Amino acid sequence: MVEEESVLDEALDAVMEFVGDEDVQRGAGYLVLGGIVIGCLIGVYILIQMYWQYILIAILIIAYIMYNNKPTSYCADCGNSLGSGPPSRPCSRCRCNRWTYSDPGVGMTVKNR
Repeated sequence: MVEEESVLDEALDAVMEFVGDEDVQRGAGYLVLGGIVIGCLIGVYILIQMYWQYILIAILIIAYIMYNNKPTSYCADCGNSLGSGPPSRPCSRCRCNRWTYSDPGVGMTVKNR
């Protein structure tokens, strides 16, 4: 049974093949990959330092949208849209007090009263 190599092993093998397998030991491969990772982290740090105001504003806008997203309520009897959040009064079309957050959908039978 052949054991599959991990991503780290494949990356180390690629570095060793690039530099030369006989010239480099496994520790040098770790140093090269560690340097690449540290370089990426420094790049991310610099980007955050440059654009932290925009990142903060984007986070606040997303949090506001997620927090204030009230689902639309529908009449459970006739399917009329009653607005966002729980309704404060009966349906204006059929005077039913039952409501739901799930859209009743197209093709629903409407009761004539």
